[in-house]
Amino acid sequence: MLEKLFTSKVRVDMLKLFLRDPEEEYYVREITRAVGTEINAVRRELENLENIGLVKKWPRGNRLYYKTVTSHPLYSSLLVLIAHESGLGGLILKNKRKLGKLKYAFIAQALPMGRIAKENEVDLVLVGDMYPEILKQYIRKAEKMHDHEINYTALSEKEFKALKAHKDAFIQKLLLMPRIMLIGSEEELVA
Repeated sequence: MLEKLFTSKVRVDMLKLFLRDPEEEYYVREITRAVGTEINAVRRELENLENIGLVKKWPRGNRLYYKTVTSHPLYSSLLVLIAHESGLGGLILKNKRKLGKLKYAFIAQALPMGRIAKENEVDLVLVGDMYPEILKQYIRKAEKMHDHEINYTALSEKEFKALKAHKDAFIQKLLLMPRIMLIGSEEELVA
């Protein structure tokens, strides 16, 4: 199945489009404009994605609409792969050395699916020694990419360990939220 997923740039761009907002419905010309390619390439990739069960289609009026099948066994794994490559996750990974020495970095699983965090929700958590001004620059870039404000928490490793040891409610909430690990070991993070 993986051979069918990653053989073309058009397919990768379409996966990014579909996975970014799994509740969104798209018709062929809309997808073509969004990924910036020709209609025949989009139709071919839609057929491939439909054949493996990652998208479903149905007619409405004179158009065929397509939507992500979130119950597909590879959905979560693909979301993680896309999050590591694009958006905030990709930005953090591409620039991790410039940010400082990060022990852990993770994003909320809902962020790459298009969720806009409420005031009490966090999109990004960074633990380690980092450069705050450089971090702010990348957060601003990510906010432009995602087209909304990014809620983030940056802690030193010492602060993180102390809050975790005291079973701080905020840290406990962060450790329980569905996340996509960018840097560090999930097992060490929650141990």
